Amino acid sequence: MIRLLLAAILILPLAIGCTPAPATDTPSPEQAQGEPAAEEVSLPDLQATYNEAKAAYEEDNANAEGFVSAAMDYGMAVMYAPILPPATKYPLSLAIFKEVLEVDPEEANATDASETIIEIYGSMGRDVPEGSVEDFPLNLPEMASKEG
Repeated sequence: MIRLLLAAILILPLAIGCTPAPATDTPSPEQAQGEPAAEEVSLPDLQATYNEAKAAYEEDNANAEGFVSAAMDYGMAVMYAPILPPATKYPLSLAIFKEVLEVDPEEANATDASETIIEIYGSMGRDVPEGSVEDFPLNLPEMASKEG
């Protein structure tokens, strides 16, 4: 009993002092990928860039690297967007990452992010959402008006 009390007395202050501060900001896509954020880019801008890169890639398959980059930026932003509810952001970001992996199966960040989302659904005992990006429409102006 005394050992337990001593252990609690020694460990409790360490646990309290070592507790990380609560997160105040959601990481940017660059921070989530382990890179410093150069500048903040809005979700609508990332969505537009993604749509343009996807259209260009689908037209002639010439700029796979540009598509992968735009899709990863958009997918990570969607995944960590505080304005989006989980039921919106996780299925959409997973669909984006699947598109990336179709173009570049070796894209480690897309693989890691996809596995994270799949593990979250598994831990909740829920089915992993299936579908394409088009199956999960995102109306950003409408969502922004609901936030404010």
